[in-house]
Amino acid sequence: MGRVGSALDTVASESFNSTLEWEVLSRQHFANKDEARREIAGFIDHYNNRRRHSSCEMMTPVAYEQVLADQPADQAAETKAA
Repeated sequence: MGRVGSALDTVASESFNSTLEWEVLSRQHFANKDEARREIAGFIDHYNNRRRHSSCEMMTPVAYEQVLADQPADQAAETKAA
C-alpha cells in the first residue's frame, strides 16, 4: 500500500473490493446486517491469512509481510523493487 490518496492505494483497494464483491456479495443475500458483517469478516480473514496471492510469491499477505519484516533493510528494498 502507498500513501493515503496515492495511486497504489487506489489500485489495491479496487482489486480487493472487486474480489469481495465477486466472491461474496454477488453470490449471497443476507437476512440482516449482522449476517453480512460476519460473512465479510470471514472473507477478510481468509483473504489475508489463508488465500495465496501471486503478487506475494504465492504466500498469504500476512506471511509475505512477515518475511519482508524479517529481512535486512537493504534486502527488503531489493525485493520490493523487483
